[in-house]
Amino acid sequence: MMLIFFLDDQDERHALVEQVLSKNEHRVLHAFDILEGIEIINKCQERIGLAMLDHDLGCVDYYGDGKTPITGEMFVNSMIKGVSKDKWPAQVIIHSYNDAGSRVMRSILEKNDIFAVHWPFSKDMVENVKRQIREQ
Repeated sequence: MMLIFFLDDQDERHALVEQVLSKNEHRVLHAFDILEGIEIINKCQERIGLAMLDHDLGCVDYYGDGKTPITGEMFVNSMIKGVSKDKWPAQVIIHSYNDAGSRVMRSILEKNDIFAVHWPFSKDMVENVKRQIREQ
């Protein structure tokens, strides 16, 4: 069993990940925004084997201005600053369609010795994750 952390602002994606990965004996921790994600990781008692992160997370009022877009870069930076290193995920899939944002996230993660790949979200991508976890 692998513990998987999933950060995305879309309900449909959460449902698909839950359906495909949880039914295969893996446990998925779901977060819809940065603050919830950091809280989940900090409270987690087990090591997260895989984090699946989106880049574009909607326009949550994170900075109090009501218009700053929330991004996966913000989450990654918050995780690195606000989560002890022993709780960082072993590996990360950035599942955003935003190529430029994904490259920035990957760079930040890899500078902190966290293996990261960019696979845009799709049902096939989630099925592929399931197969690759099974092979480990």
